[in-house]
Amino acid sequence: MADDIQRASRWWLVWSLGGIAAWIGVTVAVAVTHDDPSDPGPILRTFAIAGGVFFAVTFGAAAGQMRRARLRTGSDLYRRAAIRDVSDDELRAAARSTAGIGPTYLFFGATVTALMLVSIGFGDEGLMRTLLWIAVGLVLIWAVYAGFALRRAFAAGDAFAQPLGLRLTEIPAWVARPSGGGDLIGAQGFGGERHGRQVVISQGAGEAVTAVHGVFAERRLTGPQRMVELTGEPWSAFKKVTVDSGPDGVVVSRRGNGAGRWMLTDLLLAEAVAAESAPDGDGPA
Repeated sequence: MADDIQRASRWWLVWSLGGIAAWIGVTVAVAVTHDDPSDPGPILRTFAIAGGVFFAVTFGAAAGQMRRARLRTGSDLYRRAAIRDVSDDELRAAARSTAGIGPTYLFFGATVTALMLVSIGFGDEGLMRTLLWIAVGLVLIWAVYAGFALRRAFAAGDAFAQPLGLRLTEIPAWVARPSGGGDLIGAQGFGGERHGRQVVISQGAGEAVTAVHGVFAERRLTGPQRMVELTGEPWSAFKKVTVDSGPDGVVVSRRGNGAGRWMLTDLLLAEAVAAESAPDGDGPA
């Protein structure tokens, strides 16, 4: 799974840079070869069509990734981390509550984008004004839905965490900006008891911290080799990860955008270090 995420990130970077460059390049090529400056129609249509192709591939790929992510919900990693047997029905139920959020976001994004490109492509001022007002209305509906979706997504996190012996303890607040949009303030938190130890997880915008309470030997891991040996996960799963253990517990810190998506990997790593670093190396399994 970790390798899949790394490959997807590289693919998105390459596609974004290459696709936008091709979009602009095709438009510029038509503009340069167009011999009637008084008729911008061919240039506008080229811009709209090339943009439509770029966004069609982008939204299509995003939909495919969402589908694969839902299928990975029942992965071996989740079953390894669960403290009891988890049925396929439970996994589907945990994922079902958020299943419609991603497609709904894609629908709003694709529709607004299509309206904008169509209005540019036709070049009709009256049609453009109408389509722009429709797009503004959809954006407002989209903003209202975002608040609902955010609450629903965090509630689903509680259902997802229960087979892990954890419960949702904290959710970030959405604070709107006067200029538009908003920011998540705070962190998403989980807590509970696993294998006789208290576990606390905090997931912020740029860092995720997984802590196992207890008294352990002092050590620090900064390279992936030992982390790979302890968890069986690939090297690519442990970029920007550090582990500290000592008298206050074991703490796994991961930095980077979307660090919380590695929750299961960090949880297994923290508990593996705890078991190995417990007095006499004989902690709970």
